[in-house]
Order: sequence, then structure tokens, then C-alpha cells
Amino acid sequence: AKRRTAFVHALAARLADGAIRVVREENFAGLKKTKELNQLLSAVRGKRDSCLILVSERHEGLKRAAKNLEGISVELGVGTTALGMLKAKFILVTEKAWVSLRVVRLSNV
Repeated sequence: AKRRTAFVHALAARLADGAIRVVREENFAGLKKTKELNQLLSAVRGKRDSCLILVSERHEGLKRAAKNLEGISVELGVGTTALGMLKAKFILVTEKAWVSLRVVRLSNV
């Protein structure tokens, strides 16, 4: 119960400061190169701060591309933690990951 409460507070704090952006899953489909991911991130978040990308399913190409960018991490939405959300300056969440976050992590709050 404490972890869930911490997660809810972290999510609320990040929403309040405008650090979360929901994007379409298709934006990451077929992404394999660091350069492609860097272009996408620059278009979406502008500055190059740390970024947490939450997806609903594994994207090996995305993970490989993010591995070469400092401060960029990719996680499954349902597996993220409150600390992970608070550490990242910017959070990109795919639509499907956002739905799973709401259903799995925020139910019974």
C-alpha cells in the first residue's frame, strides 16, 4: 500500500509540473537507430534532459537505440517505480502504457 501511495504521489507531482507527455505507440514502431530516437526526442521534449520512456510492450530496437543516449531509459509502464518517475526530468508514455498504468497501478487507490 505504501508503494502504491508513493507511486500515486510521484505521478501526480509529475503531471502537475508538466513532465509527462502521452504519445502514440506507432512513434516507436520500427525505431532501430539512436539517431532516429534522438530526432524524435528532440521534437517532443526540446531540451536534452533525462527522459524515461514508458511502453506497454518490449521494443528491442527502441531499447538498443536508447542505450547509446545518456540519461534515456526505456521501461515497461507497469514496472516503473515512483523513484524512477521522480528522477527523470521528462517522461514519455505511450497510450497503451498509460492505460495499463491507470488500470494496474492506480486501481483501488
